[in-house]
Amino acid sequence: MNANDTIRAKRFDDGRVVQIHSDVSMRPLESQTDWAVLEAMTESEIEANAASDPGNPPLTAYEL
Repeated sequence: MNANDTIRAKRFDDGRVVQIHSDVSMRPLESQTDWAVLEAMTESEIEANAASDPGNPPLTAYEL
């Protein structure tokens, strides 16, 4: 990773997120998440998606 690959961001107390550019200017960083799709997922679908993600496996009972 190098500086060209890094996005600097800041989250404000009110929930806004901005991208900070190299000239220290800021612009809103909009979420690309489709929250309606996520909110409509069942617990089973959530568990299945989590289990299928090799980069972020669910915690075991021991780890919890």
